[in-house]
Formats: sequence, C-alpha cells, structure tokens
Amino acid sequence: MFSKEKNKEVLIRELSSGICKIVFRKKTNGRYRSIYATLNNKKIPGRYQNTLKEIFQNYEKFEIIPVYDIREQEWKSFYLTNLLYFMTEEEFKKK
Repeated sequence: MFSKEKNKEVLIRELSSGICKIVFRKKTNGRYRSIYATLNNKKIPGRYQNTLKEIFQNYEKFEIIPVYDIREQEWKSFYLTNLLYFMTEEEFKKK
C-alpha cells in the first residue's frame, strides 16, 4: 500500500513490474479517481510501445507520473502530490 516514503522512482519501478491500483485527486476538479495502471511493456498494447519512451522524456523533470490505464485503454497522469493510495499487484491479489 502507498506510504508517503515511496518516492517517484519507487512508484515507477512498481508500475513497471506490473499492474497497480492508484487513487488520486484530480488537479482539474478535485474529484477522486481510481485506476488500475501499469508501465509494463508487456501489458501495454503494441501501438503504444513508442509512446512510453516519448511520454517519459516529456515528464521526467516534473512531479507528474504518466501511466497506462488498463481498463480504459488510454494514457493518464497524476501529480505525485495528489496521490492518495497506491497498491501493487501483489498486494491487491492478496485481498
């Protein structure tokens, strides 16, 4: 589960290894959003493989984390400061 100690690198590593449940507050309207997301190439459709590299080049310096939403089949992003809950695939499979 998410704890404040997890930094951007840890979150990216977890997202790169599988699917994670993420809950965050949207900056645009303050609403909560819950998604199942990944950065794992094997779980992202082939047509988006090149997009992954481009996205990270654009967001590398910011506190924004781009992720692929596996349910909606599209890219989303969230501000690290608005992250409320983060659970790895291993953690949510145990529940």
